[in-house]
Amino acid sequence: MFGHNLPDGIYTEIATLGRAYINNDGGKPVISSEFTPHTVAVAIRKPDDQVESMTPEDRAEMNQLKRPFVLIGSSKDISEAYLPERYTERHQYVDRPFLHGIFDCYTLVRDYYRREFGLWLPANIQRTYGWWESGDNLYVDGAPRYGFRTVDDVRRHDLLVLKFGPVPNHGAIYLGDGKVLHHLGGRFSCVERLTPYLRQSIAVVYRSDPVQGILASVGDHLNEGAYE
Repeated sequence: MFGHNLPDGIYTEIATLGRAYINNDGGKPVISSEFTPHTVAVAIRKPDDQVESMTPEDRAEMNQLKRPFVLIGSSKDISEAYLPERYTERHQYVDRPFLHGIFDCYTLVRDYYRREFGLWLPANIQRTYGWWESGDNLYVDGAPRYGFRTVDDVRRHDLLVLKFGPVPNHGAIYLGDGKVLHHLGGRFSCVERLTPYLRQSIAVVYRSDPVQGILASVGDHLNEGAYE
């Protein structure tokens, strides 16, 4: 539905309801039978031959609601996700559906440093889903090229790289007060407590020298909790 790793139970609920609204509960997708202000996507059960294209009516409703639509066929492998017009343009940090290469942990990290500190990180990193399983080490190899250095402590705005595979493969921003902004596969982007599980998964902490220079000269302009 949203890239990869969405729990099988979500599809069962959607198939039962026929039309379902997906909410973000701390990053986890939760099904509702009604549209609410917390709805971040709409899922609709369709015949298999109607999944690959949207009707004009569905597209008009999607653009009106400004929420992604997911068309689901007879199994979870028969599905397509569609985005409203201009949906990816300066999208907020939270409530992003997981679409690898469009909305994933790296694009969230990239957007955060660019918007908050004017630090541009490359958008054109070639990566396929599961790159960490094939011997690539994109975070560790790439971070030093853009002014990041490894540190032993943790401060606000540091980049935490967690290891959920053979190599460190998940980026998160430390917001202070024990919270991180991140985007796991099959989930929605969110602000979450740095739980013991996440903490013990941290492989590297990176600090940006350009960001530290900005903080030293103009102070920290961001309010804790601003992205919840």
